Amino acid sequence: MGGMDELISLSRRYGGDPDWLLAGGGNTSWKEGDILHVKASGGSLGNIEAGGFCSMSRKGLGAIWQKTYPEASEAREAAVLADLLAARSPGETRRPSVETLMHGLFPQAYVLHSHPTMVNGLTCGRDGAAAFKRLFGDIAIWVPFVEPGYILSRVVKEAAEAYQARTGSFPQVMLMENHGLLVAADTPAELDRLSSLVISRISAEVKRRPDVQARAVDAGAIKAAVEALSSLAAPGQEIGRAHV
Repeated sequence: MGGMDELISLSRRYGGDPDWLLAGGGNTSWKEGDILHVKASGGSLGNIEAGGFCSMSRKGLGAIWQKTYPEASEAREAAVLADLLAARSPGETRRPSVETLMHGLFPQAYVLHSHPTMVNGLTCGRDGAAAFKRLFGDIAIWVPFVEPGYILSRVVKEAAEAYQARTGSFPQVMLMENHGLLVAADTPAELDRLSSLVISRISAEVKRRPDVQARAVDAGAIKAAVEALSSLAAPGQEIGRAHV
C-alpha cells in the first residue's frame, strides 16, 4: 500500500476499536514531502476516506512558529486559525484538526493521537505524572494539561525539544495529562509496536480491573430518576427525556 492507503488503514483500525477511541475522537497524519495530510475537523477515524484528510504545507506550518500572537485566548486562537487556513495546500478547502500544528512538530512520517481507556486511567489519575515518570520517563514526554490549540502545541514543542537536547533524538511517544496518547513513527508497524508497548507497561501495573459486563437496565428506576430531576427544573424548562 502507498502512504495514503496506509494512513487510511491505520486510522480505521484504531478509530474503529473502542479500546483506543470512542465516537469521533482522535486524529492521525502522514507526511509526504512538504505536505502534511492530517485528519480534517468534523470527521471520524473509524470510517475515514482519503477525502477526510486536509493537506497542509509543512513550510507554512513552520512559519507559524516565527510569529507572535496575542496573549488573549480568543484573539490568539482566531489569529492562529487564520494562519492554519492560509497554510493549506493550494485548492484545499477542508478545515484542519485543531491539533494540526502539534502533528507538524513531529518529524516522523506517521502520527497517531488516540484516547485509550487504559492510558487515560493513568493520564487522568491523581498520581498520573509520577506513574508516567516511573513507567515511561526513559522513552516518552509528559505534557501537563493546558489550553488546547496553539498553547498545547507550544508546550509540546518545548517538551520535545528538551527531550531531544537530553537524548539526542526527537521523542516518539507522548502522554498528555487528562487527554491521551500520541505516538509517531516512520511506519504503521512501528506505530503499532509503540502503542502496544505503552499499553503493556500500564497493564502490568494494574491491580484491579473494572467489570464491563452488560447489566440489565431497570427502566422504571430510570424513569423515576428523570421525573425526580424534572421536578427540580425551573418553570418552562425540561430535563431531557429518557428513552426506556
